[in-house]
Amino acid sequence: MQILDVNGNTTIESVASEGASIFLIHNGNRVKLQYLSYAQSKGGSDGGPSGWIPIAAETDNGVSTVVIRFTYSSGLSDSLYQAIDFAKDSGKVIRIHGKDNTLYPLGETPGDVNQLIFWGADATKFFNKFGSIISPRTFLSDARDSLTGQANFNIALMGGNDFLEVTGGSNNFANGNNGEDYIVLRGGQGRYLGGADNDRLEVFAAEAGSQVNGNRGMDVVTGSVDGVIYRGGSENDTLQVSAGTVWGDKGADTFQAVTGAGVAVVQDYTVGKDFVQGIAGGSFTLTDQGLSYGVGNDQMLLLLNVNDASQVSVI
Repeated sequence: MQILDVNGNTTIESVASEGASIFLIHNGNRVKLQYLSYAQSKGGSDGGPSGWIPIAAETDNGVSTVVIRFTYSSGLSDSLYQAIDFAKDSGKVIRIHGKDNTLYPLGETPGDVNQLIFWGADATKFFNKFGSIISPRTFLSDARDSLTGQANFNIALMGGNDFLEVTGGSNNFANGNNGEDYIVLRGGQGRYLGGADNDRLEVFAAEAGSQVNGNRGMDVVTGSVDGVIYRGGSENDTLQVSAGTVWGDKGADTFQAVTGAGVAVVQDYTVGKDFVQGIAGGSFTLTDQGLSYGVGNDQMLLLLNVNDASQVSVI
């Protein structure tokens, strides 16, 4: 599985083991998107696109708009773009966005596929229209990239064991993709995904609303900034957080008690599966929200909706 994009509460993922199917996740509901095949005529003598990938999505009023980028191996230097509206609960195509702000319901699309794809001068109009959910993403190489002092970016780090340091900006986005990546936040606001393999994401400073997510692999997520959302991802992760909103997500996760100002509010401690890594002198206190863990007046973890300390595995 590869996370392609996260926009607010909408996520796109590609799953190679399921025939490279594309899934859209909105508020926890995961649906497979209906596949549309097009006999593209702009690929030169070999015809058709050499690849396509969803690059952004946004859900509003029951409709998920997905932006797709096509690439060609010959005959066309530009990338082509398309926008399709899917039903968020079924993944079925509702309509396709055409040129001149025309909307074509499925089954009523024009015979000329060029009316449904955007490139060149039309691509500028396309980005103006869908600028609220997409900005052009920079795809780096499969080599090891090291980026310091970054701000105001939208990047895919691709392969290699990459390093990214964020110092500012707003609406930043980064996906580590393959490799054991290290992402450090020292400022700014944005969304940061570790991608595949065992990644490390560390938050020293960030603006409220920022999100870090280990994604796949056995990741280590560290932070001390309240107002940030910390997520482990799909496998057995370690979350070393002293303040903020914490999700282990899937897998057997370890929530480590960390001293410092604030409390790490754990949203999804799973009894019989997850662990709390304790500290000398630590103990549980029952609150109206769940179990609080700490030493004296320093409350470090709050396990929401867990009310019995005997149900918590402490290591």
